[in-house]
Amino acid sequence: MIRYGVEGFDSNFFDYGYFDIFVIILLVPIVEEFLFRGYLSGRKDQLVFIVPQMIFCLIILKNFILYVLILYLIFGVIFYLNIYKHLNEKAISNFLIFLLCFFSSILFSVVHYSNISHDSEKISILLSVICYFPGALFLSFVRYKGGLFLSIFLHILINVSILFINNLVY
Repeated sequence: MIRYGVEGFDSNFFDYGYFDIFVIILLVPIVEEFLFRGYLSGRKDQLVFIVPQMIFCLIILKNFILYVLILYLIFGVIFYLNIYKHLNEKAISNFLIFLLCFFSSILFSVVHYSNISHDSEKISILLSVICYFPGALFLSFVRYKGGLFLSIFLHILINVSILFINNLVY
């Protein structure tokens, strides 16, 4: 059985306390943007911020640790080969930016798999990628072109919209 919606937010939005609303609307988008898209500036010196993302994903997705490690290994090889070709440049190539945006969006989508309830975790992950990937990819490109604060602002707007839509539906 599939139940769509944000897990835990299927009751009235106004039933939550001020702290819960603060966390949902402001704190979570800020943390997620720094964690998943903080390094998407196009500068090599900010790529070290992928390490906290890696640790977070390995903890959250511990049931799928082998898949996550394989994904990071594939990404690492492509990343290393691309950086090695452009060693003297401060900026990252367009190919690598696209790869980083794609990789970050996949991880963002997979981490949110628990928001879609299904008997099978694998189907929940697949549905999560289908649902979250387009928005995550959009926010990645916004981060790259418009900056971190713009992607945080849009992420906040998306979360507020989802909460109000859930309020109308439930």
